[in-house]
Amino acid sequence: MSGIEKCFDGFWNNLLHKFRWVIIGVILVWSLVSAGFTSQLGPLTEQEEFLPADHPAMLAINLSRDTFYSGASDVAIYIQIYWGIDSIDKSSIPSWDATAIGEIVWDDSMDISPVEN
Repeated sequence: MSGIEKCFDGFWNNLLHKFRWVIIGVILVWSLVSAGFTSQLGPLTEQEEFLPADHPAMLAINLSRDTFYSGASDVAIYIQIYWGIDSIDKSSIPSWDATAIGEIVWDDSMDISPVEN
């Protein structure tokens, strides 16, 4: 006999045979309870919270999401493109005023017509 056959030959075989109906009953009850809980499973109703709201990583994520505009946000980002600008004169505006843009210096040599014309 091999080691496995010797292990299950005597004591374990007799024990399993003696308590077979109890073992089958426990497995059946366990299966029914598991099936009951499984039938109550459903999709998530709200997003999982992987980190608490006061975690430093979440504070940084919330700050960047709620404070700065992004292309996917509800607020539209309007971009205006101008051709023929040489530079922007910022000598007359304060350094820390984010709303002040300066004065446009136009490029007088700019010509949008094709070279063939």
